[in-house]
Amino acid sequence: MTTSYIFYPFADIYTKQNSKSKSLYNALRLIVPDMPDFVGQIEALRSVPISRDDLETRLIRYSINGMYCLYQDKSLVSVAVLQDYTIDRIITMPKFRRQGHAVRLLNEVRTQMIEKGKAKSVFSPVNPEAFPVFEKAGWVKVGERAHDGSYDYTPPECVAHYNRIAGMDIRPWLLYLFTLQV
Repeated sequence: MTTSYIFYPFADIYTKQNSKSKSLYNALRLIVPDMPDFVGQIEALRSVPISRDDLETRLIRYSINGMYCLYQDKSLVSVAVLQDYTIDRIITMPKFRRQGHAVRLLNEVRTQMIEKGKAKSVFSPVNPEAFPVFEKAGWVKVGERAHDGSYDYTPPECVAHYNRIAGMDIRPWLLYLFTLQV
């Protein structure tokens, strides 16, 4: 079996009328109807006149946002949707669930975003049923419980950066990380 990863940036939706990014995202919305309409939001911005500097800033932002896809023998297996350094959603096709694909995809996103320097941190709001997936990938729970029962998860090397953004005291997390190394 051949495994491959492909990133489809949302910048393609902004710069091209018909892009693979747009087709893939719209197909995913058929499977998961409550996904936000990022495509519609991006296409609406295309008609708003902006300066060259603003266009460049927007394209840089949309080049980081997009979909990381895991393929196995040319079949789409799992997709992580990134929006502003946040994994908005992970979708694994039903016949590929419970085989570790989401964990592999999380590790790939972590590698691409953090280790290759595209971002200082990445995190994801996670619902309780998905906690085990993120924990198997080595991510840690950070922040406070949200009203919907979710928590943010981030790779351990991003905890300090996450807490600076959120204005939280990182000392309890540092102690927690030290206990993991014993």
